[in-house]
Amino acid sequence: MHIRCWFLLVVLLPCLTACAAGLSAGGQKVTVDGATFTVKVVRASLRDYQVKVGLAQGRVGGTQSLADIARREGALAAINGSFFNAYTKSAIKPPYHHLITGGEVVHLANNGTTLGFDADGNYRMDKVCLKLQGNTGGSAWYAYLMNHPPGTAGAATLYTRYWIGERTPAQGRQVLVQDGKVKAVTGGGQAMPDKGYVLLFSGGEEYLAGRFRAGAPCSFQLEIEAEDVAFWSKLPMNHFGSPMSMKTSYFHRRYRRRWAAVRGW
Repeated sequence: MHIRCWFLLVVLLPCLTACAAGLSAGGQKVTVDGATFTVKVVRASLRDYQVKVGLAQGRVGGTQSLADIARREGALAAINGSFFNAYTKSAIKPPYHHLITGGEVVHLANNGTTLGFDADGNYRMDKVCLKLQGNTGGSAWYAYLMNHPPGTAGAATLYTRYWIGERTPAQGRQVLVQDGKVKAVTGGGQAMPDKGYVLLFSGGEEYLAGRFRAGAPCSFQLEIEAEDVAFWSKLPMNHFGSPMSMKTSYFHRRYRRRWAAVRGW
């Protein structure tokens, strides 16, 4: 059966100096909590291969077959990652976890586990909390969703060029930011500005739109809370989220560090 419900995957790409040698695939049985499963296993040295998160149609919220995503990315091996809302009637199927690809955060969801690979092939699998804090003309603002449908109860959401929709959802008050300055404060769905992003404030968060003025500077940064902040602060890196099934102990200390905002997301 040809499944067409994957919206992202983790792919293995050959490094510039490597060939397909050293990559193997096969089946084996593994036992977890007394139950035995037959699984497919791909083995590769991360000294010779790179890990990347591929998005269906190159955007957040789209769908595409696993084979088509792998083909577009030029992958030698691929596996689906993260959960997403596969049962919504909407054409947009939003994910449930953090997504970071090519060194850019493209989706925020502070739940579950984040698996990350840095540029050297090192990895971590941890609870990671990302908090988006912004400033415009001396006034603070925040958003807790990125490239995600706002829902009906209200939301503070940042939309970037990775959003699958042609326009932002037609809800609440919206702020267009281009080249680090507020271009307009308006309503209705908006097309993504060149070299910028759109902020959507709806429901109980709509008051935040009143802090923005056309022409005022606007910036944001991401605050990281994690067990190993030094690792998660590395860029470029690639991540995908999934429920914590391999690590059961929750970390007891939290460390904080800020990422500088990247203009033009």
